[in-house]
Amino acid sequence: RVVDICRIRLCYDTVAGIEAGLMVLNADSRIDIVRVKNSLVGEGALPWLDSLATGFRGLVVNVRLKDREACLFGIDRHVCEVQMMLNTFDVLESPEQHARCLRLRDVRATWVAPFVMPLAAWFQQRRLRREELRARAT
Repeated sequence: RVVDICRIRLCYDTVAGIEAGLMVLNADSRIDIVRVKNSLVGEGALPWLDSLATGFRGLVVNVRLKDREACLFGIDRHVCEVQMMLNTFDVLESPEQHARCLRLRDVRATWVAPFVMPLAAWFQQRRLRREELRARAT
């Protein structure tokens, strides 16, 4: 599903600024937040793999417009992307760097993901099992 035909990038000086921007989006009654993806911090089952990641670092907020005008024009079902990132990351991005990240993403999807995802699930199950055993022991 395509969600970023309509995209905007908002840049902030601090993480607190990004948080404040997200709160403004959340408070706007004309906007429906569909999804929030945080790529500032790795949250996966394999933290070491997250540390090897490259590419966009920021918050991606997928939104739908739900005001009267959006309904009138028939765009109330379209998902738009709002990228929120730090200025320090934005100045580092170049067209060449972006092209490399897209190629790397495609390679990971084709070659790495089929192997890493089962491994990540195994590590996650193993961690949960250890936590369960520790809980029983106490």
